[in-house]
Amino acid sequence: MDCGFEGRVSNPQSEIRNPQSVGKGTVSLLESITGPADVKRLSRDQLPLLADEVRQRLIDVVSQTGGHIGAGLGVVEL
Repeated sequence: MDCGFEGRVSNPQSEIRNPQSVGKGTVSLLESITGPADVKRLSRDQLPLLADEVRQRLIDVVSQTGGHIGAGLGVVEL
């Protein structure tokens, strides 16, 4: 099923790194996602880290642009 997700979101200032790869020239989990298949390949242990990154990115963007954040954060929790 194609949900139309294209591209990726990145913000080095709000990057939360995978603890297993810190200090090894790593990329945040969120930066490594280019589509649904990438999310499906993550381990169960990585999903909470990805959710943390998405939450932080939502907060960073809404704090700069304004708007409502409740619905977006609710989706992250799902």
